[in-house]
Amino acid sequence: MIPGRDSVSTLNRVARMLLAPLPVLMIMGGGVVANRYEPVVLGMPFFMFWVILSVIMCSVSAGLIYLLDPANRDASGNDAP
Repeated sequence: MIPGRDSVSTLNRVARMLLAPLPVLMIMGGGVVANRYEPVVLGMPFFMFWVILSVIMCSVSAGLIYLLDPANRDASGNDAP
């Protein structure tokens, strides 16, 4: 047994549990907070920018969850194909 392995797996589990609802909260809760025309960000109304940012964050968080998931590793600890 590797010392500190339990704390790493617990940290991975907590990180996955916190990353999973992030995109849903950004999209659902952001509509209430970001629903306005001003300011204009990158030529888009703020709400449209918020939705596009939420979609990008969804992809990033899904990728991080995939990387942190121990089921995606082989027996030697390397990334599984």
